[in-house]
Amino acid sequence: MAYDVAPGYLTPEERKGLPRGRAESERALQLDPASTEAHVILASALTTDFRWPDAEREFNLALQINPTNANAHYFYAHGFLIPQKRFAEALEEYRKALVSDPLSGIINANYGHALMIARHFAEARNQLRHTLALDPHFEVALARSADLEAYLGNYEAAKQALLLVNSNAAKVNFGSGKQDFYQAEVKVARLGFGLDLAVAEAMLGQKDEVFRMLNAAVTEDPVDLITWIRRPEFDGLRSDPRYLALMRRMNLQE
Repeated sequence: MAYDVAPGYLTPEERKGLPRGRAESERALQLDPASTEAHVILASALTTDFRWPDAEREFNLALQINPTNANAHYFYAHGFLIPQKRFAEALEEYRKALVSDPLSGIINANYGHALMIARHFAEARNQLRHTLALDPHFEVALARSADLEAYLGNYEAAKQALLLVNSNAAKVNFGSGKQDFYQAEVKVARLGFGLDLAVAEAMLGQKDEVFRMLNAAVTEDPVDLITWIRRPEFDGLRSDPRYLALMRRMNLQE
């Protein structure tokens, strides 16, 4: 699972040559065909190969073996159902995951993120506040809170959350409105790495640069891309033929 999740936390240089975990999960299943964890890892690896029917089969096998496995419900929601735009099912799988592991920071935070992607903004805010009540310093929850507040136009709240999660944010002037905020976030994101830069550029209407980054992410960071491509910040891209071409590369329907 570490091979599958790690790319989202590494620089492009650090990702080079990193296995995706497919061979390891297949070997684990040879040793123990009833391993829920191995089925989940293989399913997750298949999503980053954009082999969606095969991935769903493995998730279903994992859940048949152990219906209360939190990771099986979580990764099925986060890495399969959200990319497929099956939002209602995804949110239900998140809730099942939290029944089994109610204190998981990452499941709680990404449940809030999923609610944002599904456009349930008030519920997303409440869920992220709940996550931060469990751990006020959890960086993923702070970052997703910043994303949500900025998208909703609450730029001061977004800035305060971002300052807690990224020390580089203190080096830039966020101004007072949308243009100023996202221009500042571009500067912050350039000092780091990941798809945050593509999100900020999308909100500024810089489509050429956004498509360059998203197409690079197909090979460099598909773990995050398959979920993030459904974020509302990318709505302005969806009528562009380049967006449809990108979706075809990932075997996804708009």
